[in-house]
Amino acid sequence: MNPSLVTPQEKNDKASDVPSHRDANISIAQARPLLTSVAPKCGWRRLLQDSMTVGGATAIGQVLGAMTAVLLRALMSPVQVGIWQGLKLALSYGNYAGLGVSKAVAREVSLSSGGSASASLRQRINLAFSVNTLMSVAYAIALIVVAVVLAVNGTQLAWQWSIGLVAIAVLAILQRFVTFRVTLMRAEHQVKSTSLLSLQEAVITLLATVVCLCLLGLVGLYVSTALVMLASCWFLHLRHNHRFRFAWHTSEIASLIRVGGPLLAAGVMSSLFRSLDKIVLLTTASDGEFQLGCYSTALLVAAQLFGLANIFGSVCGPRLAQSFGQTNDHISVARLNLRLVELMALGLALPAALAITAGPWLLGLLLPDYRAGLPALVPMTWGTVALGLAMPCQHCHVAWNRGRTLLVALTCATVCAIVLNVFAVMLGGGMYRIAIATMVTYGLYFAVLAWLTIRIVPLAELRARIIGAAIALSPIVLATTLAYAGVATEAVGVGISSVVALGCWGAVLWYGWRRQGWRDIFTRPGADKN
Repeated sequence: MNPSLVTPQEKNDKASDVPSHRDANISIAQARPLLTSVAPKCGWRRLLQDSMTVGGATAIGQVLGAMTAVLLRALMSPVQVGIWQGLKLALSYGNYAGLGVSKAVAREVSLSSGGSASASLRQRINLAFSVNTLMSVAYAIALIVVAVVLAVNGTQLAWQWSIGLVAIAVLAILQRFVTFRVTLMRAEHQVKSTSLLSLQEAVITLLATVVCLCLLGLVGLYVSTALVMLASCWFLHLRHNHRFRFAWHTSEIASLIRVGGPLLAAGVMSSLFRSLDKIVLLTTASDGEFQLGCYSTALLVAAQLFGLANIFGSVCGPRLAQSFGQTNDHISVARLNLRLVELMALGLALPAALAITAGPWLLGLLLPDYRAGLPALVPMTWGTVALGLAMPCQHCHVAWNRGRTLLVALTCATVCAIVLNVFAVMLGGGMYRIAIATMVTYGLYFAVLAWLTIRIVPLAELRARIIGAAIALSPIVLATTLAYAGVATEAVGVGISSVVALGCWGAVLWYGWRRQGWRDIFTRPGADKN
């Protein structure tokens, strides 16, 4: 063939060995050698090693966190737990007071491959630190104003909210300092340090919460949270080599806001999306604090599952940005993202299945006062799995600087969540109906975001990865079937259901190892290079 007659697209296809949409009719078997060629720039082994490092520390932290959550509910009434859950919402929104500059800077650090920062990048980091500090102080002042209004015009219950909001105002400033440093460390791939920090936080949280709660009651939670954050500040001061200083440059800050603003708006919308069920319970029920306290048993399991998803997500996010920064190739990053979703589905399937089979029975024994919230556990588990699988897709759009796409997807999902929650309230409300509405919206959000991310992937590979992810989730389907069939209501049934779910997961792992190319990630030498 005359080289002059070869189109640029054909040259790219040959160079990258990636099938285009014209090759959609090739079989999955023919495409399998191509499916295993996708890998992060650091290599699959390095990515998995980092995940294991984070996972080891996080697994210990998850166990300690679960113990803390159970002890907290054992020592407090559902009403007190409901108040604490509401205050934690106010604390979580404090992370978005920085106008998006920290997200923009973290993206720049990730795109620089985690190397030593240039002088201009260090300057932008200092600008982000300054904006974050000032805005967190402004947020704290706003919380104190709300607390004063509640204290002047409120009841005894309102007084408890007022005291809590004042405490949250102080904690919001500490939290913003900690999360800003941790965000930079993750962007710089400092996996070991962030893992040690999460382990330290879990240990101190368990000890401080039990001691302070026994001595001071609900106020003890505020004190213990402050102690954990102060310990984290000390750890970060020792481990993170960047020393911040206040700086101000209006045009530079405006540039950061333009990049990070859509990401910030997406983050705010994401928090609203994830907390809408709590807000609805707290504001529509006559005994909202009690309802939210009982519902928190399902949230406890959901938080543990989402923490497991975050293990992999916190590692793969910077890797996706690094790959895009080095290749500027949307298709290769989308292919990598699709493989990560498939592997995350495999990783979440077993703990989610065990949570469905054993969670309601175990929590019912440990926390009998909170049994009213246990029916919501199954739909919340499914919803959390969907939300976890959306995490790599979110990181993909951040790497592509498509914050507006994230914002549109989250806005549509939030509107859908509002409509479904209103419908659930019209039907009589209740924790189970609201959990169903939440599960549906989480699933729709994942489906929309995944499609926006992976639609550019060649069709043969797309089919193979979707089949792999669907098969990986089959243990959860089986566990749900057994749970609704009434098998997992007694100790013997729980044991049988858990063993069956474990066997199903093992069969899925064997199938993927043989047929989906999962073995190549661990054993194929070329999988360490892209």
